[in-house]
Amino acid sequence: MINSVCKLGIIGTGKMGGTIVNAILDKNIIPPQNLFIYDKQEDKIYNFIQRGARFLPVDKLIKKIDILIIAVKPNDMKPLLQSIKPYLKPAQVVVSIAAGVSISSIKMILGTSIPVVRVMPNAAISVSEGTCALSTGSTIDAEKISFIEKIFRAVAVVVEVPENKIDAVTGLSGSGPAYVYMMIEGLIRGGEQAGLSREISRKLATQTVLGAAKLVKESDKDTEELIASVATPGGTTIEGLKVLEEGKLMDLLARAVMAAAKKAHQINLEVNAHNEHKSI
Repeated sequence: MINSVCKLGIIGTGKMGGTIVNAILDKNIIPPQNLFIYDKQEDKIYNFIQRGARFLPVDKLIKKIDILIIAVKPNDMKPLLQSIKPYLKPAQVVVSIAAGVSISSIKMILGTSIPVVRVMPNAAISVSEGTCALSTGSTIDAEKISFIEKIFRAVAVVVEVPENKIDAVTGLSGSGPAYVYMMIEGLIRGGEQAGLSREISRKLATQTVLGAAKLVKESDKDTEELIASVATPGGTTIEGLKVLEEGKLMDLLARAVMAAAKKAHQINLEVNAHNEHKSI
C-alpha cells in the first residue's frame, strides 16, 4: 500500500544517490512523480528529471515527502541537517547513508522526535550486487521500514544490524571488495605466469570468482564442504591449497577485516566527537 502513495525525497544524486534514484525508476518502486530529488550540481539531476523525477529546492522538497534519503558526503551533513531541521515533522523518516555519522549525532541536530535510519551500502550497489547494513535509532513504523528495505534491496542484499555493529560491516563488506580485487589480481598474475595472456587470465579469474560466489550464495553447503568438493585427493587443487594454507590466507583476510573495522570505529569516534563538540 505504501509503495503507491509514499512520497520519497533524495538529497544528493552522486554515485550512491544516483544509483538509488536509477533503481527506484528502473524497478518502478514508486511512481516517478512521487520521487523528489535535489543536488547542488544541477547537471547530476537532468537525466532523472527526464525520466519523471521532480526537482525541488531542499525546503520545498522536505514539505512534500514521507521519507528522506540523505546521500551527501559526511562533511556536508551538518549544514544540510541544520537547513532542513525547521521543515521536518515527526511523521517523516530520515535515512542517512553518510559514513561515520551516527544516529545520535544526527538526532542531536534534528531532535529526538525525528525517526532516523542509518544505512551503510558498499560500492557494488552500482551494479546491483551490493550489500547494505541497516540500523534504526528508534521505533519506526514497520511498513516504512519494510519500504526502506525494499528500496535498498533493489541494489543490494540488505541486513539489519544494531548500530554498534556497523563498523564490523564496514570492515567486511565495505572494504571487502578491495580484498577480492587483490585475490582476482593474484589469480590473473598466476595465469600469466602459467603462460596465459593477461586478457584471458582476467576473464577466467573474474568469472571464477563470480561463479564461486554464486555457488556459496545458492548452496546449502558451508564453505569447508565446498572447498572439499573441488579439492579431490591427489588432484591439482590440493597443491594450490597447500600454498594458500602455508601463507595463512584465511587468517590474513580475517585480520584485514578486523583492521578495517577497528579503523572504522576510530573514524566514527573522531567524527562523532567532533560533531558533538560542534553541536552537530
